[in-house]
Amino acid sequence: MDIMSEPEFKEGYVNFKTGRLSLKEIQQIFNTLPFEVDFIDQTDHFRYFSDKKNRVHERSVDVLGETVEECHPAKVLPFVKKVIDSFKDGQEDQYEMCMPLHGKLVYIQYFAIRDEDKNYLGTMEFTGDISHIKELVSDSPDATTGASKHDDIKKPVPDAMTGASKHDDK
Repeated sequence: MDIMSEPEFKEGYVNFKTGRLSLKEIQQIFNTLPFEVDFIDQTDHFRYFSDKKNRVHERSVDVLGETVEECHPAKVLPFVKKVIDSFKDGQEDQYEMCMPLHGKLVYIQYFAIRDEDKNYLGTMEFTGDISHIKELVSDSPDATTGASKHDDIKKPVPDAMTGASKHDDK
């Protein structure tokens, strides 16, 4: 069996090594995900955003093709460039942060997108309002293991400057 390394387009379908989806199915999967998906290519140009209702970060097709500098506020630009540069030079593959924004609790993850040879292709950003998750979490014991909350477990501390934390579990 020949394992494909790149998707193949055929009759309105993309054949991946793990399955086949129509272009419409791919579009709707991205638009249905509970997080916004944005993509910045390897030349730092904004190339894609999911068309999700009630986005945390409002987007317009007018910004497609703009550089990172053109589509980010000056206040956050140094952080965004630091993340992208760390992806480009191979130091990091993921950053995440959680912060209050516009009255919501917002979770943001940045991922380095790489090809099979580890070459940098771009940065994907997942952003979502996770305010409702607080209501789902309880201090009750875990139903399957009987595990309960432990206050003695150390949790990662976000970077004081940006709220971002990095993961070294590459």
